[in-house]
Amino acid sequence: MARRAPGAGALLRMDTTLFASEQLEQLARHAALLAIGIIQRRTEQGRGLEGRFKPYTKGYAALRKAAGRRVDPPNLTLSGAMLNGLQVVRSGPSFAIVGFVGAAPATRFKKSSRWVERRVGGITRRRRLTRSVSKSSSKVVANAVKAAANHDRRPFFGLTPDEQAELHRELGKFASKLLREKPRQ
Repeated sequence: MARRAPGAGALLRMDTTLFASEQLEQLARHAALLAIGIIQRRTEQGRGLEGRFKPYTKGYAALRKAAGRRVDPPNLTLSGAMLNGLQVVRSGPSFAIVGFVGAAPATRFKKSSRWVERRVGGITRRRRLTRSVSKSSSKVVANAVKAAANHDRRPFFGLTPDEQAELHRELGKFASKLLREKPRQ
């Protein structure tokens, strides 16, 4: 089951009768792309939904430093694949959904990866039960799982009220531009 991030949901209300269906879909998709850009920019600056990210642990910071990566401020970027996996998952004339490609398989994978106890001859044995994922989708799944884990530790997926206002301003400009254009038949 997908989780809604803080700030998720309807961000803008407008008179949709002014736009052709194709233009409404362009608006929804543009809003989603703006949101992605805002999230990526803020995260790369080391800030999340609750302000500056908490520091990396000493051990992880040492690994990052040894790999030649930035340690302070934390920006949730090692290779860039996770944040680049943030995309418009689905869109239509009245909505656009932003998420991580492969988020649904990752959710299934995460749910099926658990500890199992089995009693054999009076001895309890524990082992990790994991559902396998094909090699072609394993990186996609890994990025979606990393994103979920990172969001739990350092919330980044969503928009702050100031960012929502920025999105409204930019989307308003785009909507004005669409209204000036003649809709395609």
